[in-house]
Amino acid sequence: SSDRNGSIHCHQLLWGRQNTINFLSRHCSNQQFDVLLASDVVYVADIIRPLMESVQTLLRRDGTFLFAYCSRRNVPVKVDLVVSAAIEAGFAYDNVEEVDGIQIYEFRWKTNEEKDNKDEGDNGDQIESFCK
Repeated sequence: SSDRNGSIHCHQLLWGRQNTINFLSRHCSNQQFDVLLASDVVYVADIIRPLMESVQTLLRRDGTFLFAYCSRRNVPVKVDLVVSAAIEAGFAYDNVEEVDGIQIYEFRWKTNEEKDNKDEGDNGDQIESFCK
C-alpha cells in the first residue's frame, strides 16, 4: 500500500480467503487490485488453493493476475496444477511469454461466454495440450 506522500509500505499476507479479507480491511480500505504479480511462489500443492482464494479476494473483476513459473527439479508442483486450480476458481488464462525457461501466465476472471464453454468441455483440451 502507499500513502499520500508516495511512500510504499509492505505488509505480510497469509494466503486464504479469510486472511485476505482481513488484510484488505486492515491495510487497503477494502479496495481490490487491478494487477497482482506472483513469481516463484508455489513449492507444494497444498498452497495452491489458498493462493487462488487470495487471488479471488484481491483481484478486481476487470483485473489481471500475472504468474511466473519456472520448473524446478526438486519441486513436485507442476504448472498444470496451478492452471487447473485457477480455472476451477473462475479464471481464464493465456501463456503470455516464455523467457529462459520461465513461463508467464496471465489470469483474468472468466467471461460469461467462457463459463458457458467450460460446461461444454472446451477448456479441458486446451489445458491438456498446453501443459504437456
